[in-house]
Amino acid sequence: MNTKFLILFLFLCCLSLLWAEGLDPKLSFEKDGKIYPVTIETASKFLNPITEEEEALFMEKASHTIVPMADSKMAGGSTQGEREKELYPKAMFKVLAGRVDEGMGMLQLPQKYDPKEHHAYTDGFDLWWGFTVKGQVRKYFHFGHLMKPKYKADFEKAFAKWTQTDPRNTPHPVYKKYNPKKQGWTPERFGNRQVDGRRTDNLYAMTNVATYLFAEAAGNEKTRQVAWDRIRDYGVTMYRNGIGEWDSENYLSHTMSAYINLFDFAEDEMVKMHAKGMLDWISMAMAVKYWRGGWAGAVKRDYGNIQVLKGNALVCAHLYFDNLGLPCKGDRDDVHHMTSAYRPPAAVRALARGEIDLPVEIFISHPTYENWKAKDGRSGRDLPEFFETFFIGHTYRFGSLPYGNGGDVSGFKMITHNSEKGVDYLCIGHNLSKELKKFEKGKKKGKARALSRSKFLTTDTPSTNVAQYRNLAIYLSAQGDAPFYLMHAPGAEVLENGNQRFIRHEKTWIALTGIGLEWKGRHDLASDMFGKAGDVLHAKGQGKGHCGFAMEIGEEKTHGSFEAFVKAVSSKAKLEGKAGTWTYSASDGASLGIVHSASKKGLFESAPDQPWILKRVRSADEVLAQYPKVTRNGKLHLWKSHFPQYRTPDGPGPIDLGFQEGKLVVKAGGHTFTGEMNRDGLYRFTNR
Repeated sequence: MNTKFLILFLFLCCLSLLWAEGLDPKLSFEKDGKIYPVTIETASKFLNPITEEEEALFMEKASHTIVPMADSKMAGGSTQGEREKELYPKAMFKVLAGRVDEGMGMLQLPQKYDPKEHHAYTDGFDLWWGFTVKGQVRKYFHFGHLMKPKYKADFEKAFAKWTQTDPRNTPHPVYKKYNPKKQGWTPERFGNRQVDGRRTDNLYAMTNVATYLFAEAAGNEKTRQVAWDRIRDYGVTMYRNGIGEWDSENYLSHTMSAYINLFDFAEDEMVKMHAKGMLDWISMAMAVKYWRGGWAGAVKRDYGNIQVLKGNALVCAHLYFDNLGLPCKGDRDDVHHMTSAYRPPAAVRALARGEIDLPVEIFISHPTYENWKAKDGRSGRDLPEFFETFFIGHTYRFGSLPYGNGGDVSGFKMITHNSEKGVDYLCIGHNLSKELKKFEKGKKKGKARALSRSKFLTTDTPSTNVAQYRNLAIYLSAQGDAPFYLMHAPGAEVLENGNQRFIRHEKTWIALTGIGLEWKGRHDLASDMFGKAGDVLHAKGQGKGHCGFAMEIGEEKTHGSFEAFVKAVSSKAKLEGKAGTWTYSASDGASLGIVHSASKKGLFESAPDQPWILKRVRSADEVLAQYPKVTRNGKLHLWKSHFPQYRTPDGPGPIDLGFQEGKLVVKAGGHTFTGEMNRDGLYRFTNR
């Protein structure tokens, strides 16, 4: 038997074994008892280089996800509303796991729950809901070869019809116009279009990408161009200003998986490269906030997560960045990430792992919502809306906003090194009375739910201001009797020293000096409510004007030991001031000051009858004049110096991306990544 024939014979034997086990060799393969995904073939010019060791690590994590996700429960196989967000990806996992008939059966279920009028114009195929069309894209382009021929032909006919004109701007043939008397997001209300038109970053990405790809596949060039224009505006704005759902630990991965679809399946090379640029930016943003399974700093559209690997974006970041072996059950979005050939740049992976010169302070700016709008008044492109100060120590990451928490934004959160589980959280909350009452009255099973469901981190506190300088912070509320619930590591030692409280995390130490504050001690009920996530230190304002605290963070590199930290802060640190003006002098001689500002009026005001329509009413200078006055080592902080998306106070650092500049540079772990997006949407990158 000659060598060529032997190789062919062995290949056919392996192939027959794969088919016998139910695996489709185009989609997955088995090795050493584990199932791995086959990534989509992609030209090297679109890829960031990755070593064999790093790729093997990625694949090992992917293999741990496939079978558990294939076995996990889903919404009863339902196609009602947008339940395909659960159904489709988990059905795809079943296919990857070798249960092809079962998985493809679920991917080809008929629409039998929605009113038939919803999808009659697309012959019964659901091309309305954002999460559904995201699933429809990968279902067709990646799993389509397993579809029944008639189903596939009918599906192609449906999306060709759907993209004959731009579905976002084409009235639904049944409902035809917007009905303000209706509620929800169905065609009955939004009959002025043929697709879910919500403009949150993640849903906007899903529907635009689906429109583009299906128009491209159907040859509907005019619609393809319209969708490309929207995608291009978004990507260009991302590199110049950022995104509206910035750093969301729930939604950032949903946005990423939508653009993964574009990267994987776009035929136009400029569009594919543009998608690659957006993925590079998103992975960089993840790498700043993700560390050891946790998520630090300020967050837009915060869901109150306070536990390791409990948010969607954390699970996605774990797949790309984790090298600690943290246990993770995966997320449904993983099916997009693991079947794609996209991998973040080596410098971005190193950034997530903290392979940079430490400590380092980074100024970060975030834009107003729907920032990508090019023509109307909502873009606010001459001024970021949020200014974050972010500090990466040797054993922690901490970030804050000058107005703290508010609405769906959390503005004060730190994660600290924990050898066993990854990290512990430290964060501030207020107004927990309703949640505490619900928990106290709840059944034992219900009490097991963490407070992350109640948006603990985004509860408003009237007129809160926060100043931060590296490892120092002053948190000040104008509500004199405000309650404070400070969540810290479970079981952490808390020392009392007059008006000071010292909290001992494993490798990170926190000193709190009260401002008009009465310390109440451990809040047993709130601590029980959080369970394993953390214990709660309770305090309340004394009712005499402002209240809050000054915070100093220490670690071995700065103070040697916890005992030395306590001694240094107790003997050397000093808090001075009155009313809304305070200065904290730290144990190492650094100082931080704040003059409280009660007002916070933005660029826009809402129309009375349509609150989503905003009118520009203030200039950037008028807005900035309202910000609290912060002094850092005696020097007044100029908020205009805080405009760049990512930059240290002294200039370029591990990440450098200016305001409206479009050029991203990441330096970490001996690697340098550069990505540049020009105004026309043309993206170029280098890895060194």
